Amino acid sequence: MTSLPEQINSDKPQKKRFSGILEWRDHNKYTFNLIAIVLFLILLPLFSGNIARQYLVYVLIILVLMSAIFTISGNRLHLIIGSFFAALSIVLNVLFYLTGEAPFYQASVIIPLFFFGFVTIILFSGIIREREISFDIIAGAISVYFLIGITWAYGIMVMELLVPNSFTIAVITPNELRYLPDVISFSFSFLTTTGNFDVAAATPFARMIMMFEMITGTLYIAILISWLVGKFISREKP
Repeated sequence: MTSLPEQINSDKPQKKRFSGILEWRDHNKYTFNLIAIVLFLILLPLFSGNIARQYLVYVLIILVLMSAIFTISGNRLHLIIGSFFAALSIVLNVLFYLTGEAPFYQASVIIPLFFFGFVTIILFSGIIREREISFDIIAGAISVYFLIGITWAYGIMVMELLVPNSFTIAVITPNELRYLPDVISFSFSFLTTTGNFDVAAATPFARMIMMFEMITGTLYIAILISWLVGKFISREKP
């Protein structure tokens, strides 16, 4: 029979390992956030055929982003607003999964648009306030770029709710529900101005909206490069 002191000693390495991970996260808050977003984007299409697993990945990324808001902003109001949108998004997605009712689907698309938009703004404002350039800051800037693409993807889904058949998707019938994996590559194709032929903006209004996403992606890259150059120049000055 194992003695109590031996059990306590065996738990110490696990506690140290966990505390080491938390310490690394505190010193690399933007890098941790970027890793989580990239994993989210990788896992989401893999589970697109299983709605339950897709929602699980979705809930995990919301929890990670909430943690990022708390770590980066340190603002109680930001935490309250983010928690409200995050909790509401999770509840609405669970209700839609359990009931299949259209109002829950519509709300589960609209609320995440506000949540991801809010997180994007908070992270971007935290980055531009940083005084020193490091790998972690650059990782944060990249994570904001990914978040912009995710936010626009939800914007596409909301537009499809408000104006049905604004977009045509090759593998989806006009009356079939759109999910995030169905439109996220389309959003990033416009954000990066590369183009995607599986999804098309079918109305003049939709094409105009997507034009603004292309402008957003181009401006973000230009502003980010200018900001980084300005930081390096100011650091080199005596």
